[in-house]
Amino acid sequence: MGTTNEGGGEAARTVGLRDLLLLSVGGMIGSSVFYYPAYTGKWIGPAAVLAWLLAGIGMVSVALCYTELATAFPESGGPAVYPAETLGSNPVVRHFFTYLEGTSYALGWVFGVAVSAWYVANYLGAIPGLGAVRAHTVAFGLLAIAATVAVTYAGIDVTKRANLVLTAFVLAVLAVVAAVGLANGAPANATPFVTGSGTEFLAAVGVAITGYGAWTVVPAAAGEVKNPGRTIPRAIVGSLLLTTAFYALVVLALHLTVPGNAFASGSAAMYAPLSAIVTATGHPLLADYALPLAALVAIFTTMLVGLTAAARVLRALAE
Repeated sequence: MGTTNEGGGEAARTVGLRDLLLLSVGGMIGSSVFYYPAYTGKWIGPAAVLAWLLAGIGMVSVALCYTELATAFPESGGPAVYPAETLGSNPVVRHFFTYLEGTSYALGWVFGVAVSAWYVANYLGAIPGLGAVRAHTVAFGLLAIAATVAVTYAGIDVTKRANLVLTAFVLAVLAVVAAVGLANGAPANATPFVTGSGTEFLAAVGVAITGYGAWTVVPAAAGEVKNPGRTIPRAIVGSLLLTTAFYALVVLALHLTVPGNAFASGSAAMYAPLSAIVTATGHPLLADYALPLAALVAIFTTMLVGLTAAARVLRALAE
């Protein structure tokens, strides 16, 4: 049926594997890795590494289903296209589920972008000398949304270039933090390995998996992907494996450098777990400047990817 072709036609296919891979990674690595490791560590201790690994592997199984659909129907706005293409011959049924899926997807990203924008002032205010920014949460949140809309409106080529630079910076900072923690950590900090119950382990997996959802930008932008039959599967699976590896290394570094009893309510490790890694290893400049800036950039890339995906799904829904 070619649902998304009924309007003005597909955009040019200019997005390659590297671009798509980093769009997906940039969307996934947002505020979750800068905040949630404190909660998983508090609940189950160093076993949180397994929770983050299991969450990533579990998400791959879901993503493989979307991969099949995205390669079969490589059109922009994929999540809104698939019901119209696959749910039988009754147009009422197909259009109803297209509407349901498309609006749910877009509203989910609207909520995600709004929540991300809410934390912009918080992370910006964590940089020494900028603490007063935290009193202007709404203003800086709206400014971040406006900047994201401007980049998205400029088109996929501008979006992918901006995301490439920003995501590379975030990954570089996380790699340094993980390397510092692994090099200076002590195995004694990771004992006992499991400190929670089975229920708490499952809760930790549930929290960790929220950091793996933005790969859906790949099927959402499938109509602009070069050689989609080869690029889409590699981008989806590759981005999930890369993100899983980064998350696991960062969480492992956290538990090698920060003892389990540090994750108490109101503690510095609960408020900024990654900063606790570099503070404990004698690198305060990383904690004061690099990590808050990386968290801020990660939030922006998540917002950028979210608007990119939602815009294409809404366009497909309209068509």
